[in-house]
Amino acid sequence: MKADTFKTSIMKMLSLPLWVKQIIYMSLRADIKRVLNNRPIDVNPYDMVQLYKPKITFKGKKELESREHNYEEIMYTFLKAVSERKTIIDVTLDNFLTLAETCELYLNALQYEYVMNSNSKVIDSTAQFFCGQIKTGEYLYRIGRISVDQLDTAIKTQDELKKAGDKTQMAEVISNFGFIEKDEIQAVLIMKDEAQRRLIYGNNINAAEVENKDVLELSRKIEELEYENNYLKTKLNALLKLGK
Repeated sequence: MKADTFKTSIMKMLSLPLWVKQIIYMSLRADIKRVLNNRPIDVNPYDMVQLYKPKITFKGKKELESREHNYEEIMYTFLKAVSERKTIIDVTLDNFLTLAETCELYLNALQYEYVMNSNSKVIDSTAQFFCGQIKTGEYLYRIGRISVDQLDTAIKTQDELKKAGDKTQMAEVISNFGFIEKDEIQAVLIMKDEAQRRLIYGNNINAAEVENKDVLELSRKIEELEYENNYLKTKLNALLKLGK
């Protein structure tokens, strides 16, 4: 896979004529509105976990070289990508992972001290939220959208509702109190759901749902097909030259 897969694709889009980019922009804008039902999605680029470039530590480099702890291969693939200063989104696309899976790899590497702390509560909390390590209420508190008192009130209320046989979700409890607009919470939940989707990303962009079996095997097979394709092209060109 090429380095900076996503960045390369974006640069290709940016090189397109303005009249083409205008259509792409309108199509993307309409699709985002459709998915989120006009709910807000704006976020500071510096707080986007997708664009974050984790930094490998000395301990991480040592583990990558020695493989002392014999982790699954995907962990070493992640550490290698981090050592090459790839973004979370590039690691995700290059290895046919979901964003949630890459977030979990990042958090595990962070726990083992193989990567440096991001120094961003939003990035780390979003990673935890996407892979299910923290729930909606705690996530909203960590990113500063609700206070600790509001979270405590929501938790107590939800507990009381559960005792009464009411299974109201935390997001609804928080919005019912008016701590956050319902549309904003729904946008957050949709982003979490979307983080579970896998994207097949090669010469063409092709969104697809892929069963969570052996991602590395899938990657290997695709690379083999690309190699065979290039070999056949070379052989065909040689035959065409002989026929001239």
